[in-house]
Amino acid sequence: MIPIVDITVSANAFELGRLLEEVPGIQIELERIVPLQDSIIPLFWVSNADRDQDEITAILAASPLTEDV
Repeated sequence: MIPIVDITVSANAFELGRLLEEVPGIQIELERIVPLQDSIIPLFWVSNADRDQDEITAILAASPLTEDV
C-alpha cells in the first residue's frame, strides 16, 4: 500500500507560496514525480488565480529561485 498525504501549508512558510503571495486567492497543488535521473522534478497546478497563466509564469521566471518554468 502506498500512503497518500494531503498537507496544507501557509504561503509564508513555503518558498513557492512566498513567491506568489501577491496573487489573491491563488491555490497551488504540488505533486512529486518519480525522478528519471538524479533529481526530483516538481510538478504543480495553480488554480483560483485572478491573473492569467502568462502573468503567473512571468512572476515565477523572474525569481532567482526558479531555474525553469
